[in-house]
Amino acid sequence: MARRARLRLRLVRALATASASGSPAAPRPARQAAPYLAVLHRRGRAEAAACLNRHLRLLPLGDATSLLDALPSVRDAVSYNTVLTALCRRGHHDRAGALLRAMSLEPHPACRPNAVSYTVLMRALCADRRADQAVGLLRSMRSAGVRADVVTYGTLIRGLCDAAEVDKAVELMGEMCESGIEPNVVVYSSLLQGYCKSGRWEDVGKVFVEMSEKGIEPDVVMYTGLIDSLCKVGKAKKAHGVMDMMVRRGLEPNVVTYNVLINCMCKEGSVKEAIGVLKKMSV
Repeated sequence: MARRARLRLRLVRALATASASGSPAAPRPARQAAPYLAVLHRRGRAEAAACLNRHLRLLPLGDATSLLDALPSVRDAVSYNTVLTALCRRGHHDRAGALLRAMSLEPHPACRPNAVSYTVLMRALCADRRADQAVGLLRSMRSAGVRADVVTYGTLIRGLCDAAEVDKAVELMGEMCESGIEPNVVVYSSLLQGYCKSGRWEDVGKVFVEMSEKGIEPDVVMYTGLIDSLCKVGKAKKAHGVMDMMVRRGLEPNVVTYNVLINCMCKEGSVKEAIGVLKKMSV
């Protein structure tokens, strides 16, 4: 009985908050909030938040934002992250940053930013060629007591490499390892691409050596990226050698691998060699 009374009191407060969130000219958010408040009353916050999060993914951005604002007693970090992702996809990075700051001020622990929250905005900033700003978010993340994971670091390392800031990427990987987080094949693949784009071919071999020392095996995607990079600078023979190496290591090239190499050989006039590769593909 006491639990039901507390739930009723929470529902009354939530309804009052939801009603106050919408102006008289726009009562829609309060009406939309009602079903989730009913679930909150009957089944508790976790179930109501799960229901809200499923719905938020389907709504237009404006409606999703209004509904998030209207349900302070229901929303959680997943709710915020859903809207954060939508804002970032539309290039509203400043609004996403403001929402992240609002999350940090939430009184309920379940609503505060997590690694996913920060990484979503970091990825968007990196895609917008604002990698330095994204790295700055990592510092804010640490100050807030949120622990970064391999996805967070991998996102930043890729962003720095895409921005030709390879030395900063290497430095960040060092910080990552010092914090007890081991890089995976995706992180190494980003670093490899950074070296290739910067023309630092002498460092490419170091990546494979370090991976071998850590017991991390390169995958088909990583090899294909290296083959593509070699082809772009007219190194078809070396690219062919890389494909042979991956086969010796027991990895089967996929259709993308073959297409990259065949196209490169044809552009260089090595039609006979290209036909040879095509025959291998057909076997």
